[in-house]
Amino acid sequence: MLVTSLALGTDLAGVYRVLQSALGPLNILSASIATSFGMDSWKLTSRSELQRLRTRTVRLGLILTLSSIAYLAVAEPLVIAITGIGHDQLIRVALIVAFAGLLGAATIPFNSAALSLGYQHLGVVLRLVIVSAALAVSILSAASVWVPWDDPIGTTTVVSASVGFAGWLLAFFYAMRREGNRLS
Repeated sequence: MLVTSLALGTDLAGVYRVLQSALGPLNILSASIATSFGMDSWKLTSRSELQRLRTRTVRLGLILTLSSIAYLAVAEPLVIAITGIGHDQLIRVALIVAFAGLLGAATIPFNSAALSLGYQHLGVVLRLVIVSAALAVSILSAASVWVPWDDPIGTTTVVSASVGFAGWLLAFFYAMRREGNRLS
């Protein structure tokens, strides 16, 4: 965000940064859930344990998604009120940050389950895709090529959150199927 604000002269970087501070508790939750899934990974040696993992993951994904909607509906307006930030594009930025936070929260259980099954290498692939997309958006924007909303930070945020969610969801189902086949 700092590089974007300096290189492209956008004042949106500060607005994004302030609003992203509302996502802090969701990040703490992410680390806690990943640790709890990892602590139980030694149990994943039977089809019934894999089924319990699937049930736990999907249930937790639904709970986190719904609770994140409620949390973000309170947290973002509170951060805006406390900090007093204002911008003509504040609503759009707030929606983008909320979208990223919501997808991030929904991703947590799928990411954690895939990692507990030993599929960390898929995370490397996802990171490479996300970094490549961020670089592409930055290069296009620096070259004065149109990016959605004419906002490289927002575009990168939406792409990163979407790729992360879709990638970890696919990784989870791939890992479940593969591990289920190994136990057959």
